[in-house]
Amino acid sequence: MEIENVKYKISGSPKQLIVPAITLLIFGAVTIWLYLDSNSIFLFTASICAMMIFALIYTICHILFVKIFVDEYGFYHQSGINKGKYYNFSEIAEAWEDKDPRNNANCLYYKTNDGNTHKFIITSYKNYDGIEFIIERCDKNSSTI
Repeated sequence: MEIENVKYKISGSPKQLIVPAITLLIFGAVTIWLYLDSNSIFLFTASICAMMIFALIYTICHILFVKIFVDEYGFYHQSGINKGKYYNFSEIAEAWEDKDPRNNANCLYYKTNDGNTHKFIITSYKNYDGIEFIIERCDKNSSTI
C-alpha cells in the first residue's frame, strides 16, 4: 500500500547489493575453478556461495519491501510484503534516532501511544529529510499533549 501525497519515501539503497554480489562472484569463480580442478574443498566455497545467495535475496527483499512513506499527517511503515501500518503523528508518543547496539546501524525508533516501540533501520541517508520530518512532527505533537 502506498499513501497519497507522499512527501518522503525512505527505503534501502541498491548500493547495499554491492558487497554480497562481489563476494558471490569471487567465491562462485573460485568454486568453479576448484570443482574443475577436482579439489574437494569446492564444497566449502560452495557453502559460502549458498550463504551469499541467501544474503543477496534477503537484501533485495529488504530494498523492495521495507519502506516508510511519509505524508503531512503521518507515515506508513511497510515492514514486508503486504505487511505494514499507517500511523498518524498523533498516535506516536516519541520518535528518535539512535544506533542499534546489535549491528551498529543507525535506526529510527518510534514509540506508539500504546507503549510499543518500533524500529526502522536507516540504510541510506539520501532521504534523511524524511527521518528528520518524522522526528520533528512527533516532537511537536508530544510537546502539545
